[in-house]
Amino acid sequence: MKNWVALEIFLSVGKLRNFTKAADQLGITKSTVSRQIQSLEKELGVILIQRDPRHFSLTDEGSVLLKRAESIMGQTKEAFDEASQRQARLRGSIHISTTADLSLIYLAEPVAEFSIQHPEIEFLIDLSPRQVDLKSEGFDMAIRPGDLKDSGLYARKIDEQQPGFFTSPEYLDRKGRPRNLSDLRSHAMIATSEIEAGGGTMSPSIRANNMSLVKQLTFKGAGIGYFCEAMARDEKRVGSLIQILPHFNLPKVPIYLLFPQKQMSKRISAFAQEIVDRRL
Repeated sequence: MKNWVALEIFLSVGKLRNFTKAADQLGITKSTVSRQIQSLEKELGVILIQRDPRHFSLTDEGSVLLKRAESIMGQTKEAFDEASQRQARLRGSIHISTTADLSLIYLAEPVAEFSIQHPEIEFLIDLSPRQVDLKSEGFDMAIRPGDLKDSGLYARKIDEQQPGFFTSPEYLDRKGRPRNLSDLRSHAMIATSEIEAGGGTMSPSIRANNMSLVKQLTFKGAGIGYFCEAMARDEKRVGSLIQILPHFNLPKVPIYLLFPQKQMSKRISAFAQEIVDRRL
């Protein structure tokens, strides 16, 4: 069978029992319909439709072909629909680089939900704090804080974190409360890096590349911690962490989604949107 177009036209004619209605439905001329039916009859070597101007009738061969054509076309449509649905299903791997702290804030819920919705997606999450090379190391995306450098990566800002100074009631009992930024220099500071505030830089007494550890050390009374306010929300509410200099205007830290290239696969784009939607 070579003439699938003619078979489709015959199916429409046979179901509607009318050449003109079939032509209107298919958006073609009546003469085209007639010509295609004749071509099909010639290919098969049989008469399919009795040409009687007063009424429409299929020959026995036409009735058999109509029944089989309906079945064939139905199965073909199902096959196309299945192929389309398979294409629409997201599958493959998503390789992400971020830090342990940011993963809890920005990845835990999106990954869990996306995995349920798209079970054929495999996540590979690297929680190293190092600045990986997304392109050469095969990462699909990264979540990083801070101002962007000209790295040739494509970025999408997803959030801003407000940092603050925090300490425990026990530490304040021992060391007293700082009243200004200058007072902080005489205290044990805990942070992930040098602290830039008030036009100056402070070197922490304890430096760790994990903000959760910075918070825990602060909670244990080791000093004054510098980390984002969102991480201290519950402890502030119950009084186990106290914010120092809460009215001092510290610059917010932007959080970015980074991609190695502007054009990305459907699964990467869909997961990135899942992260963004949860920040709105």
